[in-house]
Amino acid sequence: MNQHVDKAMELRNEMPMVNNCAQTIMRVYADELGMNEEQAAAIGCNFGGGMKCGGTCGAITSGLMVLGAMGIDSPKVVWRISQTYGRYA
Repeated sequence: MNQHVDKAMELRNEMPMVNNCAQTIMRVYADELGMNEEQAAAIGCNFGGGMKCGGTCGAITSGLMVLGAMGIDSPKVVWRISQTYGRYA
């Protein structure tokens, strides 16, 4: 696995659990996005629980936010990334 996956697993395994799925992904990529982990967690806070309504998992929505912030917006590129890294889900 890579460092991002390792850190995400570490955050999600903390007890008590304090990060939802979206916050976990945002915290993992905080440095690359030029923010601290607290700011990243604040951005992801309302995307947990499937956007608070049982919809799409916050790991997916925050992953798309990270890709967008990194300038990756091509549907083809996003699909390729999902096929490559989807096995970790």
